[in-house]
Amino acid sequence: MPRISLRLTREQYRALKLLVEEGVFPSISDALREAIVKLLKEQSARITRAQT
Repeated sequence: MPRISLRLTREQYRALKLLVEEGVFPSISDALREAIVKLLKEQSARITRAQT
């Protein structure tokens, strides 16, 4: 699996950390992966058009 890095604001990091601490996600990486999957599903038509 490729690895990426990104910068978050302190507020974004704290919010993600809180979700992990509350057991919503097992890790910040898992939360971000789920958000990316959701974004790609929402944009699937645009992605398909760009690939053709």
